[in-house]
Formats: sequence, C-alpha cells, structure tokens
Amino acid sequence: MRMFVLISRFQKPIEEVNLSFALHSAWVQQQYEAGRFLVSGRREPTIGGIIVARASSEQELREVLATDPYQQRGLAEYEIFAFEATDFPKRSRAFDTFASEPMQETEGTHL
Repeated sequence: MRMFVLISRFQKPIEEVNLSFALHSAWVQQQYEAGRFLVSGRREPTIGGIIVARASSEQELREVLATDPYQQRGLAEYEIFAFEATDFPKRSRAFDTFASEPMQETEGTHL
C-alpha cells in the first residue's frame, strides 16, 4: 500500500467553499471509515487542506478524489505526493495499526 500527502488549494472564495463544506465533510468521513485517510485538516491560512492517505496506486487515489464534492464543483484542486513510510529510525505504532488494517469499499467507489 502506498502512502500519499494530498495538498488542496481552494479555487473559489472561502465563502463559496464553505457552502459545500457539509458534503465534503461527509465524503472525508467515508474515506476515514474506508480506512483510506489517516489525518486531514484545513491549511493555515485557509487556502486549502492537507490529507494523509493510502491507496494501492495514484490512479486509484485520483478516482477517489474525483468523488470529492469540492473537486466535482471546481472548488479545490489537489496536488498528490507519494511517499514510502519507512520504519527507520522509528515510526509510531498508531501508523503501523493504520497501515495494517484493510481498506473498505466506500459507497460509489468500487476500487
């Protein structure tokens, strides 16, 4: 399983982005429940967000991102950075637990 850092940048004024926040939040929650996301949050200043995620490939992750209401409505664009979570010198047991749990299929995403 590959790890990714997703950095989004809002493409519309924050007032417009906030109108779709509830839909985006529900989508993010689905990704947590699927075991795909480890942590997420808005950037400071509020110009986008950051997500640490996992997927079998960047293509799979792009397909998941295509279901994000922010992306579907042209409110945010994502930059994707792949990385390998190495265990040297040390990483947290919480990460090992996250990485070892199987991902679940989310509604509308059959990957």
